[in-house]
Amino acid sequence: MQKKRRKQKVNMRKMLVRLAFVGILCHSSYILASQQLAMYRKQKDVEKWEETNNAAIHERAKLEEERELAGTPEYKEQKARELLGYVRPEETIYIDVTK
Repeated sequence: MQKKRRKQKVNMRKMLVRLAFVGILCHSSYILASQQLAMYRKQKDVEKWEETNNAAIHERAKLEEERELAGTPEYKEQKARELLGYVRPEETIYIDVTK
């Protein structure tokens, strides 16, 4: 009878050890999966911010180039023609009536 009880205790211990191992394994898997998901989200955020940063760098370069040209007479003439519709007195204006 005592052998049977001893055997039951040993089996119970083995079962508890296995259960603890499975629990630790499940918990570790959950932590790993949640960290992978968090890393994926952070990577997407980094990609979005890099794209925004690249667009801002491109815009800044364009504005700096325009600023350098802004002081030249050719630039002032171009803007006067585009924005204000100015023409030189000796120029002939043609209007496209098909549009």
